[in-house]
Formats: sequence, structure tokens, C-alpha cells
Amino acid sequence: MADIIVGIDVGSTNVKVVAFDLNANQLSGYSERLTVYHPKADWSEYDLDETWEATKVCLSRVADSVRETGEIKAIGITSVAETGVPIDEHGKCLFPGIAWYDPRTEAETEWWDSEVGANRIYEITGVPLHPKCSISKIMWLRQNEPEVFAKTRKWLSVSDFVAFRLTGECCTDPSLAGRTMAFDITGKKWAKGLIETAGLEEELFPEVRESGASAGIIRKSVAREIGLPVGTYVSVSGHDHICASFGARVVAGVPVVNSTGTAEGFVVRGDSPVLDDDYRKAGWAWGCDVIPDRYTMFGTATASGAAIEWLRRNLSPSGRHNRPDVLTYEDLICEAKSVEPGCLGMMAVPHFRGRGCPERDRFARGAFVGVSTFHDHRYFVRAVFEGLCYELRSILEAAEKHAGNIFEEIVVIGGGARNMFWQELKATILNRRLVIPEISEGGALGAALLAACGSGIIRELGDVRPNVDKHILDPNTSLSEFYDDLYRNKYVQLYPLLKTLNKESQC
Repeated sequence: MADIIVGIDVGSTNVKVVAFDLNANQLSGYSERLTVYHPKADWSEYDLDETWEATKVCLSRVADSVRETGEIKAIGITSVAETGVPIDEHGKCLFPGIAWYDPRTEAETEWWDSEVGANRIYEITGVPLHPKCSISKIMWLRQNEPEVFAKTRKWLSVSDFVAFRLTGECCTDPSLAGRTMAFDITGKKWAKGLIETAGLEEELFPEVRESGASAGIIRKSVAREIGLPVGTYVSVSGHDHICASFGARVVAGVPVVNSTGTAEGFVVRGDSPVLDDDYRKAGWAWGCDVIPDRYTMFGTATASGAAIEWLRRNLSPSGRHNRPDVLTYEDLICEAKSVEPGCLGMMAVPHFRGRGCPERDRFARGAFVGVSTFHDHRYFVRAVFEGLCYELRSILEAAEKHAGNIFEEIVVIGGGARNMFWQELKATILNRRLVIPEISEGGALGAALLAACGSGIIRELGDVRPNVDKHILDPNTSLSEFYDDLYRNKYVQLYPLLKTLNKESQC
């Protein structure tokens, strides 16, 4: 029977489990939607026990579906990065997982800026100071939930937690550790000085192992419950965007990746991080790649898929805002296509969760400008799609400036890659060729391949012979100049005008 590898991808909205053969061909996949809880208007949390149950359901379905095809040999896990959970000495979840984009740690962020300084933190961790960083979530827990903190023995990222439930071992990988703001990315170790400055102990954090290295073998009781082979290899493969870019590089061979999801951004590989103030102010996050001794430069638009989901929920003709089935994504695309490019002068600034690159600003907020009474809901939809592409262009230009070269081709992966209207618009506004491999789940693929390499099932990535079709999207030359003018002469002027107003309204 054939050897099968599995990737688990726990995102902001879904958990996905996908099975592949050793040539990266997808065999089966299942997903379960995750519930996001909002105990306060701007707080977002996950029940990690629910996440684990959803993961087990998906794993069980995948295992059943491939049982006649082969045997599952290795499981790799990837997830969102900064979301984490405290567990006690028995492995019990003590508090909901605070979402990566949750802003409740603003006070802790200000403390870090005052006590250590954003530039010094960046020099050590490669992470621009921001409320989403995991170490600030731990400090918030200590201040606001002291009884929970007193019982906490480990803080685990979502990937770490799923691996722990599968194997009973606590470990992480460098790409996830790097998003805690407590990891020395050049020394490849926990940043003891920063941890002690926070009044925490290094033992709170899990052991760091290479991406794809063993996180143990699946426990017999879990294997029996899910229907997996006893002894299945499990690994923490890494940060979802980094795993997805790794998977894309394997199947497409293009070095620059546009990873789409709730947030989206560019992942660019490098031999060493550039940890100076210019890169920090521009919002570039450096981290360890899932390939040993390599690094990634990651610049994000913090609310990409999140902005589209916001439209889907709130632009219902019936006004039933909380009904997820009222407006489909296909409906949104039809609405956007039905109005003319440029939206008759209306523009959206899609900073709905702050701004990542090319100028990090956690106080930035979304805006619609140029709105008139003749603009109906269709224009709002198209304006958001266009605004997301404009914002991505600003990140691309900054990436090319720092890298010192032009990226002629860009691989697009993730959920947004399946939206051809969006990607055609993106190709035109970026004025770049886009390569879209027909892999529905790049993060799961990257995670599975890393587990396969770590377990020895695949000895060399060069042995992988993917048979994956690719869509090639070139810019629409009849619209490139039109959008170039809007971008250069209008869009780039908006953020400086809104910057001070947004900060003053929140301080």
C-alpha cells in the first residue's frame, strides 16, 4: 500500500485536514468551521477544546477516506502563529485562546516600548512591536487572570497544542517561536533577557525543535479513537504562511509567494535577517524559515480575507447580518463585476485591523472615501477588492525596494487564490504575472511535506515530482494604466491624511 502524509492547518476560521501522496497530489480533505467568541466588542477568542474536537473529526474522516488507498505515515501541523493557550500540569486548557488579532494587550505593548524599546526588541526577535505578540498575551493573563496564570505550566501555540493532544509532548518550531516576541531568531533560542524582563520564566515556553522534526508518535488511545495507525509520526511544521509558501515553492518553483487568508502578505526568503530600524518601521517581520538556516521576510495586509468576510456578513439585502448564508462569495463577485473599474471615484482603505506594511500602524483603521448617494452596496464591494489590491501593491513595492530587484512572477496560494476575479484584478493593479498552482491547501501541503522529510519518508525534496496544474494570470493591459494612475495619484495619498485622525480618535 502507498505511503500517505497528512497536513493539519488550523486557521482563523477553519481547521483543515488534507491527505497527500508523496508527490504532493491531494487524496482527500475535510474541514470544520471554528467559532470565534467575542466576550467584548473588540475581543476575539477560541475554545481550544472545540478546536481539538474539530481536528479529531477531520482526521477521522480523512483516515476513513484513504484507508483503501494506503497508510498514513506522518502528520504535520501548521497554524496561525500568535494565538496560544495556557495549559496546566495535566494538560488542561485554562483559558480561551486569545486570537492573534485581538487588541486587548495595548497596555502591555506600551510597557514594552517604554521599558525595552521597539528597536531593541526588533534586533533580537525580528518582530515589530505589536499587541498581537504572544508574550504580551501571557502578561495580560498574569495581570487580569492571576488564578489562571498561577496554574499555567506551559504556553502553547495552536500547532503546539494540537501536537500535544496527539502525542503528549510539548514542543514548537522556530517559525512559530519567532512570533511570540520571546525568541532570539539569530541564536535560535528563547530570548532569556526579554523573558526575564517580562517577569516570566523560560520554562513556560515549549522546547524548540526544527520544523518537521518529531513531536512524538501518536498516543495509542488517540490513534484508536481517530482510526489512525499506532506509531504515526507527528511534527509541528510551523507558521501557516511560512508552511504555505514552502509548499508553493515545491510545486511552483517561484521564490516570492503571496499567501492569502484572513490576512495576506508576501513571503520572501533570505540568507540572513536585516534587523535595522528601517525594516522595523516599514513593518517587515523577520523569522526563521522552515528550511534550516534560512530566514523569511514577511509583510502583511492584516485584514484581507477578513475584509471580504466582513462584507459577506454585513451587506445582506435582507439586513440579517448574522446569517452566514445570506450572501455568498459568488454573490460578492457578481456584485463587484457589475460596476465599472474605479468605482466612480470611490475608494476603500482596508486597514480594518490596523496596518502591517509598508508602515506599521496599529492605530490605522478602514475608511471609504469619495462616497456619494449614487454609490450603492455594489460599489462598496468592488472598492474593498480594489483597495486590498492597492494595499498589496504598496507592500510589493516596499519588498522590491528592500530586496533590490523586481519580482516579475509571484505565486499566489491560500483561500483567496481560488477567487479568479480578485486575482485577475490583483495581477492588473500589481502589474505582475501571477502563478496560481491548483493546490487548494498550500499550508496543509507544506506541513505534510515537512513531516515527511522529518520522518525520513521523503529523503530529498528533489524526489517530489508534483503533477500540479498552474493558472497563469497576466495584467489586463487595457486597465493597467488606469489603475496605475488611481494608485499613484489617489490611493497612496489617503493613508497620510488619515493617520493622525485615526490615532487621535483612539488615544
